[in-house]
Amino acid sequence: MNDTLRQPSGLAAHGATEDVTFAEANAVLFDAIDYVQSSAAAQTAEVALSIIRILEALDRKSEVDWKEARAILDREGLAKFLLRHNPALARLPAIHKNQAV
Repeated sequence: MNDTLRQPSGLAAHGATEDVTFAEANAVLFDAIDYVQSSAAAQTAEVALSIIRILEALDRKSEVDWKEARAILDREGLAKFLLRHNPALARLPAIHKNQAV
């Protein structure tokens, strides 16, 4: 995620930002786990949901709730979402395989 924020597209969108710390990412992840367990969001990847929520909130400069993050994940999938935020990932073969997800 921090790599995505340091890419030219991330810098253009957000300017130079401080890295998301392990503790911050972990807090969002545990919140995602609670959300998935307490909702009808079974079979949702909590890590993907967390990444989308953090990056989308930075893009919007406002909070993004779990429902919105889940809609983005369902609509785009993590691979397409990350490619949109970090075009440099297109050089990785594993991302290409998952683009249609």
